Amino acid sequence: MIRLFVLITLSILLSSCDLRGIPLPGSVVHPLNENHLKQLKKTKVCPNCSLDRANLKREHLEGANLEQCSCTYANFKRAHLQNANLKGSSLWNSDFRGANLNGANLEKAHLARVTLEDATLQGANLTGAYLVGVELEGAKLKNAILKDAFLSLEAFKKGYLTGAKLEGAKFVSKRDASGEVQDYIYRNGALQLQPKTHSKSQPTFGK
Repeated sequence: MIRLFVLITLSILLSSCDLRGIPLPGSVVHPLNENHLKQLKKTKVCPNCSLDRANLKREHLEGANLEQCSCTYANFKRAHLQNANLKGSSLWNSDFRGANLNGANLEKAHLARVTLEDATLQGANLTGAYLVGVELEGAKLKNAILKDAFLSLEAFKKGYLTGAKLEGAKFVSKRDASGEVQDYIYRNGALQLQPKTHSKSQPTFGK
């Protein structure tokens, strides 16, 4: 019981901190598999590969198949990923600054704390993707599909999602002084407050 109380308390305190560079609870950062990296660069086909901490800066990976890959803490700066398949991949804490992800499939991808500044994701499929804590300043999301995606309310308020297809997208606010989080959903052209809230007794990581 004491251990549970400590874990809950830590979750509340950490939710308001900058945790970039710290693995998510329950997640594993695998050693980079050099063979997988070589396979990807040679064939552009590497589903279920272990590419954590891979340096793929400026790589030409148009149409690559990276479905269900583990690509955490990876460097994708200015990478060419048009129409790439990243469905269900773990991408948290990776750097996609200036990357081209136009038409990419990121359905149900885990993008917590990813940097997407100045990236282009026009027409990308982000259905059900987890985007809480993502840095989106300068990103181009015209016609990107965000149905059932989870995002920070701040991204919406700052106008980072201009041109994206937001119907069905879900938003969470930062914790207020009482430790609560408000949930919203985008319906019929507007944000709608959801009745359920998260309290101190039910901490949700990263919100």
